[in-house]
Amino acid sequence: MEPVLFKFESPAEYYEAEVFVLWCFDWRFDRLLDKFKARFRQPDYIKWAGGAKALADGGADREAVLNQIRLSVRLHRPRKVVLMAHADCGAYGEFKNPDDEFAHHSAELERAAEAILREPDLAHMEIESYFADFSGLRRTR
Repeated sequence: MEPVLFKFESPAEYYEAEVFVLWCFDWRFDRLLDKFKARFRQPDYIKWAGGAKALADGGADREAVLNQIRLSVRLHRPRKVVLMAHADCGAYGEFKNPDDEFAHHSAELERAAEAILREPDLAHMEIESYFADFSGLRRTR
């Protein structure tokens, strides 16, 4: 067995997640994500390019993300899914003004929520959605 690189202790017991969070992998928002996740007891989360875009767009990415949500529900029983999007996301391209960008992402987040709620095994989930820009976080749903 290889030597330990650094010491870290974590509880080994089973846990129930309060929430499943879907976020983009853009590093610029990691501190905001860490602060946001701290609001929840043992959150499950994934980072996916474009975050909720995968659910809004459909296709193979949608199925992959839905399967991750299903797995979280089966293993850790969260009752809520939190969908997040952010300003200046490379998966979306550029917007001419912040109001248009916010409106677009709000609509995308709603489509993503609808994609989850259309799934019979996930239709019971509570859904919240948020949009982050470089000044903070706003709830859209």
